Amino acid sequence: MADAQLLKTVSIQTGVLKRIIKELAYYKKEAETEAAKLESMKAQSDLDEHIIKKQAEVLLESRNMIPDSMRRMQKALEELKKLVDENSKVLQGCKEYTAACEQIEAASAVQ
Repeated sequence: MADAQLLKTVSIQTGVLKRIIKELAYYKKEAETEAAKLESMKAQSDLDEHIIKKQAEVLLESRNMIPDSMRRMQKALEELKKLVDENSKVLQGCKEYTAACEQIEAASAVQ
């Protein structure tokens, strides 16, 4: 049986990776939404140019968060993989190990 500290660490690392995967999906969805909103604003001729520029800034901010989230996800994925690989014999059969493996697979699919 794995010690409590190791299980806690695996659980925390798994949660971090899960949260970052969610954030990445959110930023991708937000960028798509903001891009569509910007296109519809550009199609309207009666809107002030300042409003359109601000919407373009919002879109740029959303798009800039995607590479940052990818980088953070990659780092969290590597840390969790290393932790799981080093302790796989001890963790075998634990629910934390199963959850960690599921998140590793999910993160690998996102890349």
